[in-house]
Amino acid sequence: MTPTNHLIRYTRVRNRFATWILVLCTVGLGTTDALAQDAQASGTQSDDVWAGVEEMVVSGSTAGGILADVARSNSVTAFSADDLEAIGAADISDIASFTPNLEIVVAGSTSPTFFIRGIGLNDFNANAAGAVAVYTDDVPLNSPALQLGSLYDIEAANVLRGPQGTGPFRNASAGAIKVYSKKPTGDFGATFIAELGNYDGRDFQGSLQFPITKETVWARFSFRSTEREGTFKNRCTGAPAVKDREVQQPGIGAPDVGYCGEDVTPGFTSQVLPNQDKWLNSRNNWSARGVFLFQPDLRGDVDTDWLLAVRGSRRDEPSFVGQSIGTNGQNREVDPNTGLDVRPPINGILGGRDNGGFTDPDVVQAIVNTNNRLQENCFPCTSSERTAALTEARRMVRFDLGRDLDSDPYLGSISHAGGTTNDTLGTSLKGTIEIGDLMELTSVSGFDMWDRRVDIDLDFSPNPLFQIDTKDNGRQFFQELRLNGQAFDGLDEVFGGPLDWEVGTFVLHEELNTHVTLFFGPGTGLTGAPDSRDYTQTLISLAGYAHLSWDFWDAFTIDGGVRFNYEKRQIDYQLGVTLGPDILTNDKLVGQEPTGTVRLTYRPTEETSIYAKFTHGWKSGTFNATGSVQLGVTDAKPEEIDAFEIGLRGSYLDNRLNLNLSLFHYTYANYQLFTSLTGFQQPPQFIILNASDVELYGAEVEATILPWEGGLLDIKFAWLEGEFLDFVQTQLRQRTVAPNLAVTIPFETDNSGNRLLNAPQYSVTLSAQQAFPIGRFGALVARWDGTWKDTTYFDASEGNGLPNSEGDKILPKSTIGQDAYWIHNLRLSWITPSENIDISAWVRNVEDKSYKAFGADLTEFQFTTLFFVGDPRTYGVTTSIRF
Repeated sequence: MTPTNHLIRYTRVRNRFATWILVLCTVGLGTTDALAQDAQASGTQSDDVWAGVEEMVVSGSTAGGILADVARSNSVTAFSADDLEAIGAADISDIASFTPNLEIVVAGSTSPTFFIRGIGLNDFNANAAGAVAVYTDDVPLNSPALQLGSLYDIEAANVLRGPQGTGPFRNASAGAIKVYSKKPTGDFGATFIAELGNYDGRDFQGSLQFPITKETVWARFSFRSTEREGTFKNRCTGAPAVKDREVQQPGIGAPDVGYCGEDVTPGFTSQVLPNQDKWLNSRNNWSARGVFLFQPDLRGDVDTDWLLAVRGSRRDEPSFVGQSIGTNGQNREVDPNTGLDVRPPINGILGGRDNGGFTDPDVVQAIVNTNNRLQENCFPCTSSERTAALTEARRMVRFDLGRDLDSDPYLGSISHAGGTTNDTLGTSLKGTIEIGDLMELTSVSGFDMWDRRVDIDLDFSPNPLFQIDTKDNGRQFFQELRLNGQAFDGLDEVFGGPLDWEVGTFVLHEELNTHVTLFFGPGTGLTGAPDSRDYTQTLISLAGYAHLSWDFWDAFTIDGGVRFNYEKRQIDYQLGVTLGPDILTNDKLVGQEPTGTVRLTYRPTEETSIYAKFTHGWKSGTFNATGSVQLGVTDAKPEEIDAFEIGLRGSYLDNRLNLNLSLFHYTYANYQLFTSLTGFQQPPQFIILNASDVELYGAEVEATILPWEGGLLDIKFAWLEGEFLDFVQTQLRQRTVAPNLAVTIPFETDNSGNRLLNAPQYSVTLSAQQAFPIGRFGALVARWDGTWKDTTYFDASEGNGLPNSEGDKILPKSTIGQDAYWIHNLRLSWITPSENIDISAWVRNVEDKSYKAFGADLTEFQFTTLFFVGDPRTYGVTTSIRF
């Protein structure tokens, strides 16, 4: 009997996990035996295996911070306030380079997307519904407009890897990121941090805390203000006012009226925006927060505390831009002896013109230099040799462009810099009431609102090929109630230990209003294309959950929980169409699913725990906000995940070695993928579709070593294998079937077996720090951080982009991706003996490595490819004062 694919996969998973469990138990028990022998030799072995366990594993969630997050999700990377300052984290996207298997793509200052262990959603729309839940002070931030706020005066930022099947989590099929604000301590105190750097960087943050009343009400106020000049130079500056421009005349010999290489349509004036800034990708934002802690003294056996936070922020800066490289032209290989093509030409070549006839001057110069170098081998060259040299130069340059972009990726020609503004205001209230000795009630309430505009020239060229102006505003309300406690306390001999329990419920309500204006340039011929999108969306998410934890045997704990998830989306959509009737849609999307987790934990010593768990996760379906004329508004089905994970957490050698190890295997059904759906001469519809089944597995290792006095070595390693098991993508293409006759046909691309996007196979982060005491002058602290990431793909084609209408691949390998690269940071600090003053000099991206942060293939729409580029080298000085 031939085994089915399901049976083969099950057998493969079973064998893989059996091997992993054997290795993990060998490592854990071997470490335990070594520690036991050391303890016996020193006479310090404890007879009580449970000694100190209560402080190591927290069953409930009310402790907050790292202990509660570890209790819920063993695979946690935690950042303290000192860690965030050392790596120069301005927002949570900056922690991605220091977290195993975390990728945060920022295609704009208010449009983040998150991936954990290869799972996420690259949706940049206002109604995006990612697979990573983001929280501030236990309140979920659902809208992308809220998720990339400044990090300042933070107690901790924790990354929880893996699906969260129970507890107060929503749409966390990949994991969660939780940020905690610093709380008032009841004492007087103040901090001030000033950072000055290149690109005229100015970053100021501070805090002030004090008691309002001596023992009951305390307050803490904090702020951060960041300004930096742009890192991207724009050639299209100095254009005059529109009224002073000349109209482009028709004809081959007509004078060009462009200002920075644009191809102006006859009968129109140049579309380059006047009075543009010379430097783009600047920063200009501020944030402020007030936190109040209220601890009333109540009568009876009742203790309570309430934490109120009020926060606001403002962002006002040019929209984030990048580099575009055209693809219009022919990839030819010519015989230098005959001048004839060696093989049929391929339609499309990286480094060609875009749909506006523009080629970046750096690309043109690269082709000229390569052509001149090739012609040196045949000088004086025949006509055939010159043709062969030019075609070969173009072929050679395209590989360089696919790998490294052009010679200066921070220089471009942008016709419309636009701007991004985002105003946010929010408040949260968290209260806990202890009822006797065995029960606690927790309430978390939150209200947030935003008003955002993103006006961006998304073609990154001097021609108006693809400009989007998005205005959205909305508000969300969140309420959670949970009750936790213990049962069977005092009956340890019968039950083995107390039963910790938790029950809770939450509701999230969001209202979103969005208006999008699309502009593809004058005279483009896109009749019937959409020119605007207006929609409102209402979201209601409800859940109820329960969790139990039982110490059923010496050193063994079993715990698990379930959560019932319900979500409803209602959308009212109007698609404005050029020279055609508007398309109206009113639709509702309802989803519900039970999820859950079961986990077994073994603690052979006070310092070591070994766990194995299974989680069933779920993420709701969603609407595609970029409705097209052909398809209207579509939706994606909910995705489901079954996740197995085993791991070890331990502290050894008198806390000189802290080790976290995890191995995992995921299977996904109806995996949600954000991708482009193109039709010939039609704007792409970026949609979420279900890519059928996905499988991934991998491992993570985190080790912190304190080898000697003042020394620290931190090692983080991640390995990830993930692929699409069955994913065939259909595009609409135009094919010529007879002279003067072309038809639009569906074209299939099989991505089955390809690696997942934003899922590098390997990644490594290394941090080394050493303190050097200098007596009464304090200490010097030197730190190096290095991050290496393996090849990363930004689409489902493994970076190759979509083939042309003849089925030929036109882009070099990894063009829509980034090859492996290193980033190095250095920091040298002087700290006073009292540790209240810290002056640091730092360099980030020491080698000035340029790397692609995101890429997209828009060949079938405007004959171009788009790339966002990471920050160049920055350096400066930071002064911190605390008292």
